Amino acid sequence: MVKLALENESLLQSELAAISGRTQSSVSEALKRAHYTEIMEMDRLYRKKLNQTILK
Repeated sequence: MVKLALENESLLQSELAAISGRTQSSVSEALKRAHYTEIMEMDRLYRKKLNQTILK
């Protein structure tokens, strides 16, 4: 589910559910178990730090 969410960042959970044949609640549970929010926060932080390093 994380791979699908990363490949389709602009989609809502309900849209991810339709693509994967799951319910929205099971998508939500799967992403929560995988700590998807934390993964995305770390990705944003990494990209920000990388951009700051490149611009120096």
